[in-house]
Amino acid sequence: LSIYKHIIEVMENTYGVNHFKTTYALEDLLLYYSRKGRDDIANPLRDRIISILENNLEYVDEDSRYDLLFQLSGLYSKAARYDDEERVLRIRMEILKKQYGPDSSIIARQLGFIAHTYTARGHYEKAEQLFKHALAIVEKTGKSNTINTSSHLRDLSFYFIQLASIYYKQDRFDEAEHFSKKALAIEEKVFLYLHKVHMTIYYIGNLYWRQGRYTEAEPLFNKSLEIQEKTGGSFSSWLASSFSYVAKLHEDQG
Repeated sequence: LSIYKHIIEVMENTYGVNHFKTTYALEDLLLYYSRKGRDDIANPLRDRIISILENNLEYVDEDSRYDLLFQLSGLYSKAARYDDEERVLRIRMEILKKQYGPDSSIIARQLGFIAHTYTARGHYEKAEQLFKHALAIVEKTGKSNTINTSSHLRDLSFYFIQLASIYYKQDRFDEAEHFSKKALAIEEKVFLYLHKVHMTIYYIGNLYWRQGRYTEAEPLFNKSLEIQEKTGGSFSSWLASSFSYVAKLHEDQG
């Protein structure tokens, strides 16, 4: 703890108490207190960092402003201040549009970040529209011969899963199943890391479970278990969850 405080003192003497560069050291201290569960100290410290960054926004160059906005969005997210998170993410997105245009995969990612703020607030229809917009951009950029195929497919899979999750939260199970299966088709064909595959298989199994489709859910949970035993070991939290579902299935079926 004394090391963190010493670094903060050095930064404050070098740049000033209210300079944005001082917040780098303050965030290290914030992380320290957060990990210790000391919200009584962490929360006021987070508010202090946010205040410094907000006050610096209009005085820095555009590159620094871009970085500060990203820093702020993370702080607002941790504080569950999703309206403010959306606000700074939208400002950041406008900066990126000037650099990359409105149809860049980078803009798609920003739309995804903003969509998550809607999801956190329970605004699922707004989140759905942004994820669809992001997906449309990714599908459009995928037609370019210069696109990295692996990266493009990874992005497609990501947005399919995000849409599936939005539909799942609204009990729109047919749509959730459709998009999760589209994601799985990409993952099984392209991705070498099985951990990603087993999570999507588990997700589809859970989707069937929610609908009472137990005979369809069981083989998917078993397949997820098989992959996890090979890659995650017996202490995987996902593995434990899958065992619980399979055991409950057999219990319910006698």
